[in-house]
Amino acid sequence: MDAKARIKELMTQRGWSIYRLSQESGIAMSTLTNLFRRGQQPTLQTIEVVCEAMELTLPEFFAEGADPSGLTEEQARFFTLWDALTEEQQEAILELLDTMHTKRPE
Repeated sequence: MDAKARIKELMTQRGWSIYRLSQESGIAMSTLTNLFRRGQQPTLQTIEVVCEAMELTLPEFFAEGADPSGLTEEQARFFTLWDALTEEQQEAILELLDTMHTKRPE
């Protein structure tokens, strides 16, 4: 499931509207509205803010349920380590991943 669909699923489970998610997360309502109307996926930083508002960890978000056991051991380790990083460190990791992804051999 893609991240946008996962956010919608979690909103439905909680009975939250876009307005409620905006209020709980601090994300502008216009930003959320545009996110759901366009084909783009939310950034990891947006997902983190949504998780905080919904009192979820990143593993819970990506496991598509309250039980994060759907993750591989490596994925769970990644998210545990990610949560311990500063914002600057997280940004550096994202830049590294972007670079690795765009320079991937074909």
